[in-house]
Formats: sequence, structure tokens, C-alpha cells
Amino acid sequence: MTTMEVVHDMGLGINLGNTFEATAGSLSGGVRSYETSWGSPEITQEIIQGYKNEGFGVLRVPVAWSNMMEADYTIYPEYLSRVHEVVRWALDAGLYVILNIHWDGG
Repeated sequence: MTTMEVVHDMGLGINLGNTFEATAGSLSGGVRSYETSWGSPEITQEIIQGYKNEGFGVLRVPVAWSNMMEADYTIYPEYLSRVHEVVRWALDAGLYVILNIHWDGG
């Protein structure tokens, strides 16, 4: 596929904003409490499948890693696993995924 063919194949996109890039969160309440700290719902496989069912072809997943890492820059495994889970659901639903660093470090 050419680049233009990929872009055409992507179709409409939807943004999973305010979920994995909250800038004042912590894991004190677990990954799910960080995920919902800016008012977004906890992302489920049903939500992701619903996006596909409504005709979306690409999901943007903005992530702030800097809030979820140790002093040695190791990302918290629980957080990394959760982001991976949501991305996997999107790929399994047949969506393209744009995973990008957003708000990392302020």
C-alpha cells in the first residue's frame, strides 16, 4: 500500500483524549482511577468496538508516560499493560491506532 492508500483506508478517526495523558495523576488509586481522573469513562472493549461499529477507522491514543514512570525512567508495568490492552482491543477490532506521546513532561 502507498501512503495515500493507507490514509484513505483509515477513514474517519476518533480521539481517545483525556484518558492516558492526565497530567496530575498517580497510580495511588490504580491505573483505572488515573484513566478516569479527567472525567473520561474507563475504556472497555465494548467502547472500542462501538467506535468501529459507528464507522471509525482509526483511533488516536495520546499517552503521557512521564507521569507513570520510576525515577530511572522505567514505565510502571501496570500502566504499560493497560495501554497495551486498549491498543490491542483497537487492533483486534480492525482499527488503525495512532499512539503518540502527549503532554509528556508538561
